[in-house]
Amino acid sequence: MEGLQIPNSPNPQAPYGLPPSHTYNNNIKANGVLNGQPGKTLLRAQQEVDMLNHCFEEIEIFMLKLQQASEAQIILEQRSNKKKKSRKKEDDLLNAKAKIPPEAEFIQIFQKFKYSFCLLARLKTAIANPTSDKLLHHIFKPLDMIVKAKESPALAASVRSPALTVGAVTLLKENLTPQEHILWSSLGSYWTQSGLALGVSGPSYTPVFLNGWKPPGAELEGWIDPIQAEHSKDGEEEKLALHSSVQPPAPLTPEQNMHTEV
Repeated sequence: MEGLQIPNSPNPQAPYGLPPSHTYNNNIKANGVLNGQPGKTLLRAQQEVDMLNHCFEEIEIFMLKLQQASEAQIILEQRSNKKKKSRKKEDDLLNAKAKIPPEAEFIQIFQKFKYSFCLLARLKTAIANPTSDKLLHHIFKPLDMIVKAKESPALAASVRSPALTVGAVTLLKENLTPQEHILWSSLGSYWTQSGLALGVSGPSYTPVFLNGWKPPGAELEGWIDPIQAEHSKDGEEEKLALHSSVQPPAPLTPEQNMHTEV
């Protein structure tokens, strides 16, 4: 079976770009054939890898916007002492390019990061070369740069939705480097604690992609977002854990029964 690929960076030389040519080697084996189609587990994983790919692609596009803004700003600064009327039109274009994306776009891309963390955790046993934990390191570099572009983690820290799953928080806790952990901690509880731990409730998050792509079947009645399904699973597992922790009282021995009857 062919590997599942993350798209190449729009500009492999860009300092903000993710490392190019990541390839997933699919370690999932089909659980039989249903009506001539691959097993449900395999099909689900392929769809979720596609969602992850689209999140990564939009992160790369956003980083390219920041790079273009930075390059335009440098050119404008170099020209500041040599400005000529003949360059006014060109400078107007550079001024437009030098503007970083609006705050709403920053929020949307921070949401894509959080959604990606949840997908990486959910796909942890399904992907390899690179693994989920290695991909985590790859996307922390652009996350760091985007946070720095706003000169403060405050905006990122305010992004409540999507809430992280229990698995995503575990993946982050167990795999971040000390430097990455500093950044992660600076983003606050919406990034360091699961939705279950925070008691977060509200409308589910559905990623919207710039190219209009939607997961196959997303428009059909009954379709459930995979991360929303993971949150439901977290809730069910907590209920089971609480139920199993409540032990029934031990039955009375015959001697204890005699005492109670007196």
